[in-house]
Formats: sequence, structure tokens, C-alpha cells
Amino acid sequence: MKKYIKSSPSYDLRPMYDSRQSFYSKARVDDDKDSTKLYSYNTLICTIDKRNDTITFTDAYNYSQTTRRHLREFLRQNGVSINLKDIVPGESYDIADGVLASTKIYSATEEDIDEFADGIDNLNDDFDYIVDGLEKLNRDSATGRNDALVIIESLSNALQSAISSIADKVVNTEE
Repeated sequence: MKKYIKSSPSYDLRPMYDSRQSFYSKARVDDDKDSTKLYSYNTLICTIDKRNDTITFTDAYNYSQTTRRHLREFLRQNGVSINLKDIVPGESYDIADGVLASTKIYSATEEDIDEFADGIDNLNDDFDYIVDGLEKLNRDSATGRNDALVIIESLSNALQSAISSIADKVVNTEE
């Protein structure tokens, strides 16, 4: 294993690579001489066995976007590079050289990964803002409701175009 973050026996996971300022005590790490465990929202997500240089994931590793964010941060801090889509809960993976033996390795640079994560975060924020605005328009008046419906139809058409474009690119990269 390349490195293990060593601190007190139990501590809050703090962002070092993630764009967030804090995880607000929602991600905790329990560390002892034999293992390091990640908890997200008080649920065990994964365990690094220091004696065998293996990592095991629970079914909860993919519970939410926030849990995956906690997991990515934890793994990066511990020098492990993985593709979360390849994880099988309950299996132990060899991580002696920092890469899960049975998973794909990221080919992107850390900057690329960070830029992508920031872009996804911005999209989520934008969608939240749009939904809040549309709900407010809908509540305000009949005119507001009509305006909201026109905007929803326009957004839906634009999203369908984006979805088609993404689907085409995914199919082309899998061939």
C-alpha cells in the first residue's frame, strides 16, 4: 500500500481533493492498527485491511451521490484509484500497488477528474435553482403557471437533445 492517512482513531473525513470546503461531519474514518473504515451518514461504506492490503466495500457504497463523493475522497487520500462502477460489494480487492486489481484504472488526470466533478456539481446546483424557480412560478399565478409550463417544455426538448448526444457518444466509445 502506498499510504494510509493516519490521524486519531476516529476523525471526520476532510476534503483534500474535493471542491467542497467540508463534509460537515457526514463522513467519518475509524482508524486502528489493522484497518481503516469509512462511514458515510453513520453507515459503513468500506474497510481497508492494512495487514493484507485489501479493501472491501459494503452494499451502501453506492447509496447516494454524497456517499460516492465521500468514498472517492477517502480512496484518493489513501492512494487508491478505481472506477466505482466496477465494485462488487462484499468482495475484497488487492490494493498493494494503489489500484484495485480487478477494476479499471482512471485514465484521466486528477485535474480532469476534479474538473468533471465540479461540472457535475454545478449542473446539480443549476437544476436545483431551475426547479425552485419553476415551482415558485407555478404557485404565483395562472400566468406564472403557463410561463413555467412553456419553460419546462423548452428545457425538456433541450435535455432530450443532450441525452441523445450523450447516448450516441457512449455507444460509440463502447464499440
